[in-house]
Amino acid sequence: MTASICHRVETKVRLRKRLLILLAVSLALPGPLNAGVDRSESEGPEQVRGWTWNLGSHVRHSFLGWNALAYIGAIGTTWALTVTDVDAEVQKWSARRSESLSIGLSLPGLAGGYFAPAVVPLLMRYRSDSVRARNGGAAVAQSVGIALVVGNTLKAISGRREPRFNCPEEAEERSRDFDVGFWRRGIYNGWPSGHAITNMAMASALANYYSESEKTRMIAYGWAAYVMASATFGFQGDVHWASDVVAGGLMGWAIGRTVGRAFAQPEGTEASKSTRVEVRGYGAGVLLRILI
Repeated sequence: MTASICHRVETKVRLRKRLLILLAVSLALPGPLNAGVDRSESEGPEQVRGWTWNLGSHVRHSFLGWNALAYIGAIGTTWALTVTDVDAEVQKWSARRSESLSIGLSLPGLAGGYFAPAVVPLLMRYRSDSVRARNGGAAVAQSVGIALVVGNTLKAISGRREPRFNCPEEAEERSRDFDVGFWRRGIYNGWPSGHAITNMAMASALANYYSESEKTRMIAYGWAAYVMASATFGFQGDVHWASDVVAGGLMGWAIGRTVGRAFAQPEGTEASKSTRVEVRGYGAGVLLRILI
């Protein structure tokens, strides 16, 4: 009986949540982005870089070196927050909050978290005459694109069940329910949080691209933190488990850091070149050199 009630309420809540977010997005979206803009691909001394500039190299590097620790940390924190029931306790605490207050405080973050990763790079790319700003837009777009692919692929594989505020007695069981396979529970919900990974990727790309600007870092990471808090506590804990959000934030940070730093380097520097392997013969020996 309880499961049946939970299922009926779950369907209504999910529909209402999607409608509210879609309404907020439709009201917030700006008008045409490309009015009166010069689309020249070469402005000033620097070349305007494309959306896919060095994409393969950036994808590889986002998983290597120190970035690998972000993915290990994402898996480790998910395990820890799940087995210690922190996920379940955070969700139950959120479920006890006022419905109107919970929705009111989180709706801007959840709705904005859908469109900001797309609108911000478009505005930077097509509303600015600055080569640096346009390249920054490409860096953000590429970071968000990689984050979307990584996040949705992991969602499709992990098959984690989403939280439900109206079924607190199931919180522990639901938080540990991973149906690993492929596309067993789709990609709308699950691990990691799409809001967290895309908005943190955007924030990290901006912070590393404009590394000299303290204001940019504060605004970018502040926005990402708000979106992540909204995904954790918003709609009475009905959006994501805390570990979904932490994992998405760590992965998004690694992706944005990689792409933002690469785009910030002048053309022709080692940091802006693609990964390549050189094999040279020296008499009886062979030198293998990997340039990254």
